[in-house]
Amino acid sequence: MKLLVTGASGFLGKYVVFEALRRGFQVRAAIRHTSDEKRLPWRNSDNLELIRTDLTQSEGIEDALKGVDAVVHLAAAKQGNYDIQYANTVTATENLLTAMVAEKIKRLIAVSTFSVFDYLHIPAGETIDENSPIEPQPWQRDVYAQTKLIQEKLFRDFEQRNQGEVTILRPGIVYGKNNLWN
Repeated sequence: MKLLVTGASGFLGKYVVFEALRRGFQVRAAIRHTSDEKRLPWRNSDNLELIRTDLTQSEGIEDALKGVDAVVHLAAAKQGNYDIQYANTVTATENLLTAMVAEKIKRLIAVSTFSVFDYLHIPAGETIDENSPIEPQPWQRDVYAQTKLIQEKLFRDFEQRNQGEVTILRPGIVYGKNNLWN
């Protein structure tokens, strides 16, 4: 199986690509033009194709998807003003999903965030899971949560309109070497 991994040079992306390669997948790793590929420990793997692309621009995304069976979409912006986060999270996702439709790719594993849950209205002690309510008033949340909520709507629309096979993962805390949480 061949995977396209977006955001492959990011903190989480580096680990996802490594694990996919370890499990024998062929991986096309999409990184930004500004990414330093020397920092990618798997860059010389036999089952890896490294591509540079800008998901905020639609050009070239269909080419990146040729021959791919599934997409692992990690690319997003965690910082910056609304315009920056919107472009790198929402516009990038719109462009990717449009290209996936054109290339007839239906399988998408999308990484979102715990921030989309309506955790302020979930009773104390209740377990938050995939059936927990999503924030109904995104304008009351920070820019990151707002753009991730829009992104999740795009995932669900893609799934419904194209009979897509979408899995959304919502990690709460991502930490590890050189990315400590405290």
